[in-house]
Amino acid sequence: MEGRLLIKNCTVLNDEDPRFHQAVIIEGKTVRAITDDAASPVLPGDWEVAAHGRLLITGRTVPSDTLRLLMKTPRTVPQVQAIARWIFAQQLLSGVVSVRDALSTGAGREVIEQVAAEVGMSVHPPKESTLDVIVGSEANLMLLDLVEPSPTMLPLAWDASVAWVITSGIVRVRERRLVSFNMTDLARAASLALQES
Repeated sequence: MEGRLLIKNCTVLNDEDPRFHQAVIIEGKTVRAITDDAASPVLPGDWEVAAHGRLLITGRTVPSDTLRLLMKTPRTVPQVQAIARWIFAQQLLSGVVSVRDALSTGAGREVIEQVAAEVGMSVHPPKESTLDVIVGSEANLMLLDLVEPSPTMLPLAWDASVAWVITSGIVRVRERRLVSFNMTDLARAASLALQES
C-alpha cells in the first residue's frame, strides 16, 4: 500500500487514560504520529479509516497452545498449512496479531511461521505489551467497537468486538471481515486436512 494510513477520530490510550478525537498516522509498518484529529487532514494518496470515536489499541498476543496440539499429530505440510491458516485467520478476526513462540525448531515451525506471515501475523518470543499506541512502534493495532470509553469501561475492552485489525501497517480485517481471505474457503480446507490426518 502506498501513501499513509490515517486512522481518523479514534480514541487512544496514554498510560491507559483515554484521549479522544485523535488521528493516528501510519507510514509503512510504523506508527509515525498521534495528533488531534483536526490537526491531521486526509491528504491526496492517504488511506483513511474513519474510526467514529472507537478505541484503537495494540493487537493481542496469545500463547501457541492450539499450534502445539496441531504439531503433535503427524501431518503433511499441506495439511499443517491449511489448518494453521484457518487457526490464524480466526485469531486475526479477534484482534490477535502475534503468537507467543513455544514451538520447537524444525520444519514444522518453519511452516507455521510462513503461514503466520502469509496471514499477517508473527510468531515471536514472549514479550511485555501495552494497550497504548506508541509512536515509533510497529503498527500492529486493533480498532474496537467501544466508542469513547470512560476509564471505568476500559476493562471491558477485551470483550468488545474487533472491527479492524492492522498488522505491520496493513489492514487485514475491515469491519469484521478478512480483507485477503475467504473464511469459508479456509474452513473447508482445514476440515479436509483434519479428515485426511
